[in-house]
Amino acid sequence: GGRDGAGGWPVWDGVAFVRSGPLAGGAFAFALAFVDYPASAPELCFVSDLFHPEVEETSGRVDPLPAGCKWDGSRHSALDVLKRVKAVVECSLEGARGSVRNADADSLAHDDPEAF
Repeated sequence: GGRDGAGGWPVWDGVAFVRSGPLAGGAFAFALAFVDYPASAPELCFVSDLFHPEVEETSGRVDPLPAGCKWDGSRHSALDVLKRVKAVVECSLEGARGSVRNADADSLAHDDPEAF
């Protein structure tokens, strides 16, 4: 659903239901805040706790695009950010080394994937 954020900008609330990967069967709530959209990417934040290299442990923030990608409002859309949500919850760690926000999760995911 949608709502207005503290600054009056639109916020989308969603839930990602995980079908594959180590988190299969899980459901993770997230929010997209459209602060200066489409000039800037929506801010992506997981509301549910998610132990993942790309998810900041305290805030749940995630880069809205994979590492190395820069937002271009004429080329990107909210759909690209939703695809990013899917990649994160399915634990697609491809490119994750460039956007690490949780070093402990990163070490575990790469050093001991079974435990991750």
